[in-house]
Amino acid sequence: MDSKLKIETLSQGMKMKYALALALSHNAEILIFDEPTSGLDPKTRQLFCEEMIDQKKHGRTILFSTHITSDLDKIGDNIILMDRGRILKEATKQEFLMGESTVEAAMANLITEGGKA
Repeated sequence: MDSKLKIETLSQGMKMKYALALALSHNAEILIFDEPTSGLDPKTRQLFCEEMIDQKKHGRTILFSTHITSDLDKIGDNIILMDRGRILKEATKQEFLMGESTVEAAMANLITEGGKA
C-alpha cells in the first residue's frame, strides 16, 4: 500500500484496519471499540477476533459494541443486551446463552419472551 495515501481516500474496510492497528499500537490495558468489525472482510474479521482472544490472554480488558453476534460467540465473556439505552440483560456468556448454542439464538429467545426489544 502507498504510505503517502491520505486516510480519507481509503475504503471503509481499510479505514477500519487502520483504526484497529492504531488502537492496538498503544498496548493499552483497556480497549474500547464501537462496531470494530464493521466493514471488514470475513478473513480480516476472523483475524481481529483471534487478535482479541490473544489480547485477553495477555490480561487486556476489551469492551465493544456490535450487531454481529457471531463475534460475541467467539470473543465475549460477559454480554449486555441493550435496547434504546436500556439494559435488557447483563450476564456472563454462559448465563446469557441459557442453554442455547449461540448468542443470537439466546437474544431471539429474550426478545420473544419479553416482547419486542
